[in-house]
Amino acid sequence: MTRIARVALLLLALALGSGCARSPSDVADFMAPADVTGTWQSLEGIAIRLELEQRGAKFPGQMFVEPSASSAGVEIEGPVSADVFRFSRGGASDFGVMTVNGDDMSGHIPAYSRGEIRLQRVRSSSPKP
Repeated sequence: MTRIARVALLLLALALGSGCARSPSDVADFMAPADVTGTWQSLEGIAIRLELEQRGAKFPGQMFVEPSASSAGVEIEGPVSADVFRFSRGGASDFGVMTVNGDDMSGHIPAYSRGEIRLQRVRSSSPKP
């Protein structure tokens, strides 16, 4: 094989191979979103309970924090992208960001805790279309 042919083959391989690389965010776009439907409760620290359902790509629900003067809870809603559930209340910016792993969820809800919050699913709901 001539030197020119080898160089051309190497350049072709590099050009084709560079289109195959994907960033983690690109990969997350192709992953099925984690299922967050059901009731989730904190394992330690502040008592937090999330009750979530599915409506299309959104997961609306309520968050209860105890002790609280209101037993009504706070309306929350957000999407799940791969294993990350980002939710807000009343259309505000991110209120909480949680990473889902099966029946466990961990992350941050800055309004209620400076550290990591861990939740566990205590009851599943059937996803609604």
